[in-house]
Amino acid sequence: MTTLHNGESGGVFYYLNRPEPELQAVLRELPGRYGVPLHAGEAEHPSSSWNGPST
Repeated sequence: MTTLHNGESGGVFYYLNRPEPELQAVLRELPGRYGVPLHAGEAEHPSSSWNGPST
């Protein structure tokens, strides 16, 4: 078993190096299967671009 960094308070988010709409759709669904929320805020890194919720 492993934990997600700040997963108990902030939710899951992903960093992708390019837009991948099909992959992003799958990644957005995964946390719900395990009862973990998606992070809905802005990216933590200033050079990141927004590609949709949690990506």
